Amino acid sequence: MRKILNRILIVIPAAALQALWLLLLTKWLAPYSALIASLLSIVAVFLVLFIVIKRDESTYKLLWLLVILAIPLVGTLLYLCFGNKRTAKPLRRQLESVRESNDPQPLPIGETPFDGERRMEQTLRWLEEKTQYPLYRVEDVRYYPLGDDMFPDMLADLKDAKHTIFVEYFIVEPGHMWNSIVELLEAKLRQGVDVRVMYDDLGCFSTFDFGNARELQERGIPCVPFNPLLALKGTANYRDHRKMLIIDNEIAYSGGVNLADCYINLERRYGHWKDIGFRLTGEPVRAFTHMFLTFWNAFGRAQDYEGLPMPEVLASKAVDAVVRPGTATVARPMEEGCEMAAPATPVTGTAIAGWPASAAVGRSPVAAPSRETDGYVLSYYDSPLNHEATSNRLYIDLLSQSTEYAWFFTPYLMLADDLMDAMLAAASRGVDVRIIMPGIPDKKLVFRMSRSFYQVLLNGGVKIYEYTPGFVHAKGSMFDDCVATIGTVNLDYRSLFLHFENNSLFYRSSVISEIKADFLATQEKCVEIKPYDARQYSYRWAVDGLLRIFAPLC
Repeated sequence: MRKILNRILIVIPAAALQALWLLLLTKWLAPYSALIASLLSIVAVFLVLFIVIKRDESTYKLLWLLVILAIPLVGTLLYLCFGNKRTAKPLRRQLESVRESNDPQPLPIGETPFDGERRMEQTLRWLEEKTQYPLYRVEDVRYYPLGDDMFPDMLADLKDAKHTIFVEYFIVEPGHMWNSIVELLEAKLRQGVDVRVMYDDLGCFSTFDFGNARELQERGIPCVPFNPLLALKGTANYRDHRKMLIIDNEIAYSGGVNLADCYINLERRYGHWKDIGFRLTGEPVRAFTHMFLTFWNAFGRAQDYEGLPMPEVLASKAVDAVVRPGTATVARPMEEGCEMAAPATPVTGTAIAGWPASAAVGRSPVAAPSRETDGYVLSYYDSPLNHEATSNRLYIDLLSQSTEYAWFFTPYLMLADDLMDAMLAAASRGVDVRIIMPGIPDKKLVFRMSRSFYQVLLNGGVKIYEYTPGFVHAKGSMFDDCVATIGTVNLDYRSLFLHFENNSLFYRSSVISEIKADFLATQEKCVEIKPYDARQYSYRWAVDGLLRIFAPLC
């Protein structure tokens, strides 16, 4: 509560100055009010035409059209301040300055040979070109079905750090998890390791303030808040929702887990906290290093920190991540689906323990390629500055390719129309589409808005499950034993269209069977949701429709 009050005290003076400025401006322009009202009405008409023509998500457009048509003067001002991506220009300029300086240098794309299906190659090459992040061969990946499992490995790898430690998270909160990490960061700093920390200022609104950041800086640890919330401004809508810990350009951790005790179930605000993550090593980690340095160099300079170059490949890396001729297992198209490596550690306690994971959905087992070639991974970050929402488009594409199943973990469910249509289309042609949602919500209004999307999906054949032990914060998907994604992307408007996110797509990798086994084990602890009779619950049907209109605001 103290941190929230401190934040409010910081923002109130800036907001008061803005209000005073608007009041004085209104008073000064009062003699011209009729003319101004006429001009704004004309602007509102053109804005309506602009929004209709503009390529954007239809529900988002509908919301702003309703606001502008209902209250033209206020609606026009709100749209100009918060409703269009032009308000992100300051962030765009900072990122473009990094790209123009080639610091960090771009990673080469299109160089990793691909021996999979032609249709999937088209998707991966599009994703490379779209994000400018390359496809790599997986050297080693470890999957974590809980943050509790991931945290000890994070500490162990931090203890062994030799060169660099980069930390970037949406939420940081003092407690056992964060304090344990800070102790190691301090120790490594004394050993000469380069340590850097970034956090999202709004994400940490109630948990980590400028005072906490100053404490880190006084200990010698550079710490940068992303897009500080110092006043009411258009850029406040765009947040850094990314989560990554990168050690020595050799090890990367990512997934849904933030740096707070609830993520490792030391604190239970909403029952059992279900989250997922992974540990990636080798050449694919360069993508994470590049993502972090891009943001550090773009936004750290505002805090007078110098930019950092992309490190060279460390000498300890003996394995070349590019698939060399003769080393990759050639995948031939098969009716059963994709080839996939067996998990490094068999998953027990589920209906599909060990290999093959495909047995759980009645599919014939397929031969596993050599453990040496554990598939491919493409890690990227999504940006609200893009003209097209990359992860949203990727999920639509993967759904269109699915023939057997498409399963999703997500804490929130507020879908754009095109993604919802893709799910319904997949379900209508016999694809098993499932979504696991929380049983105990962290935000009741957002959860109610998420439920407003249930009825249409359920009537279309999509299966939805709610996790009865507590809150699901996991963000992941899997398709036909071929593809899985793990990252920070929720299935909601804010995550798909307004946040900076990071996501990793795995193809024909052992991690796919592990996340699938975890999904089925989690589903056993869920209750399946059934559609309601809209004729008997017309009031609920009307409320659902209203909530879906305003879902883009959440």
